[in-house]
Amino acid sequence: FPGHPVLPGVKQLGLAVEYAKQRYGFEGAVREVRRMKFIRVIEPRRTVTLVLERRGEREVGYEFREGNVICASGLLVF
Repeated sequence: FPGHPVLPGVKQLGLAVEYAKQRYGFEGAVREVRRMKFIRVIEPRRTVTLVLERRGEREVGYEFREGNVICASGLLVF
């Protein structure tokens, strides 16, 4: 967005996938993304935390948070 840079949703998804693979040892591509929501814009130089939660043998929930506020979330199926 000209004059208003943001962290693109595709980059957020890529980061969630990358860190889920590292943390839980998954290999290969993600089969499906469920319940993906972009709730609040993440602007440059904002501090956000990626929270990952294993929710099954092949599923990982993710949330990007700024403090206690959820900016984006979803469920990755490997």
